[in-house]
Parts: sequence; C-alpha cells; structure tokens
Amino acid sequence: MWDASAVDLQAQWDVLQVEFPDADQGDVSAFKGDLRRSDPKDWHVIAAARAAQARQPQASVAVLTRNIKDFNRSELHGLGLALYDPDKFLLQCWQNYPEALRCALESIPLDLLAVGRESESIGEILKRERLFRVAAALVAARPA
Repeated sequence: MWDASAVDLQAQWDVLQVEFPDADQGDVSAFKGDLRRSDPKDWHVIAAARAAQARQPQASVAVLTRNIKDFNRSELHGLGLALYDPDKFLLQCWQNYPEALRCALESIPLDLLAVGRESESIGEILKRERLFRVAAALVAARPA
C-alpha cells in the first residue's frame, strides 16, 4: 500500500506476535450465541472481546472501532464491555499518559517519510483521521 517491503511487513508482524500474543483469540463462535441487539455482521468483534474477557476476567475489556453505530451500547454494557471510538480512546490515553502519547504522535510524520510519503503536520494527520478531540488536546498542550 505504501511501498513497504514484504520483509519489513513480516518483521513488524513478528514483533506484534511477540508483543501481543493474545491478539488472535482463535475460534470465538461460542461467544456469539446470546448476542441479539448489535449488528450480526459485527458479532465476531464482540465475541473476540468476550473471549479476551473470559481469559482474563480481571481485565477491563472494550471494543475499539470507528463503527460504533453497529454496536448496541446496552448490550455491551450488560456483558461488561466498554465501547470506544478511536478519538475517545486516544483522548483517554492522552489524559492518562500525555507524554507517551505525545511521543507516539510526534513520530507519525517520520513514519510517513520512512515509507516514502510526504511529511504532514501531526495536526493535519489527526484531523484527516477524524481524531478531532486528540488534535485539540495536542494544540491546547503546546506552549504559547
């Protein structure tokens, strides 16, 4: 997509497998059975969240998606799951870990250059990606 080499993609994939070994929840069909109010095309997402929740009951588990309209909040709440859109989630990350998120955000323009794309300001990137609350928080945090 961005002229990334297969070797680079495989290296990134391998790192993700090590750092996030439970990202693939395997067969989650058993966790779909009692879902009714969310969009059936998205039940696999809820089922994966429920599988993660079953494996680590002490953990706080959420569905993170831009497509929040297809997820019934009361159904998720009844299952003990939260629902976040990326902007809300990243704003919460900003509030809890401002320096870590600032460093991550500031590296994005360099990542674009590394894959041969034109550099853009982080503000432009955040707005294009519809991360308006995060963009506003970043602007508000900059020294005058």
